[in-house]
Amino acid sequence: MNSRFVLPGRIAAAVLASALLCWIPIVASAEQADGNWLEDWWQQPFGVEARVYGWLPEAPASISVNGEQEAFLPESLDTILDSANMLFMGEFKVSKGRIGLFADVIYYDGTDNTSFTGPLGVERKLQVKERVWLVEYGAGFDLVTFDLGEAGDSPSLTLSPYAGFRYFHDPIQVSSPAGPIFEGVNLKRTVEFNTPIIGAEAELKLSDRWTVNVGGDYGVLNDNEVDQTWQYIGILKYLFEFKGQSSEVFVGYRKFHLELEKDVTEDLDIDLEMKGPVIGVGLSW
Repeated sequence: MNSRFVLPGRIAAAVLASALLCWIPIVASAEQADGNWLEDWWQQPFGVEARVYGWLPEAPASISVNGEQEAFLPESLDTILDSANMLFMGEFKVSKGRIGLFADVIYYDGTDNTSFTGPLGVERKLQVKERVWLVEYGAGFDLVTFDLGEAGDSPSLTLSPYAGFRYFHDPIQVSSPAGPIFEGVNLKRTVEFNTPIIGAEAELKLSDRWTVNVGGDYGVLNDNEVDQTWQYIGILKYLFEFKGQSSEVFVGYRKFHLELEKDVTEDLDIDLEMKGPVIGVGLSW
């Protein structure tokens, strides 16, 4: 983990769990002040949000075969775009009152050809083929809102825990021709998992036009594929009306980390980190 601002994954999970426990008294006091929210839940209108965005990350990946690192690929935005055959990123949310269901979908189909320096300074060529589905889905809850001033248009802060799943599907093919001092590599591994995640988001509403959202999550359970997975994101939104339609534009930063368990049958071990700016547009109804 390269960022000094990021806690190790297991510590981050403990912090999230502790934060949720600490919010219980806050919820109790909030419910006393607004005890009818659950009774009025069915009377609240549905809200729908749809966003299309571009995540422009660097994506360094470490690929090891038989326990030895074959390559460390410092993927840049240029190489990701050059290797992409198809790319889509979108987010969808349906809410009713304080409760919301969400889905975030990323699809990437690409072939990356990379040259790197192997043992004894010998140049090697590596080809990585992928067809990635990364889908995050679950439910969130607007736990409590704090008014940060006495005026009607004062800023407010809303805290929202959420829980769900991170689905990942990627048939990976790694190939490298043999050289004078190393054997060739031609391995395939289909990585697929659906691991639970817990997280929290804070929305700071600065005005009717500007909001700031920050949040993060952690994959709370290990399975046969995942060692750990986590991410954090920060977004600045500008809200406006376009031909009578509630719209938004946003910019921010997102970092995603995935460590896969070593596949003992295929001897292929992959760690992936994606980090970079996010920019997008959205509509709400």
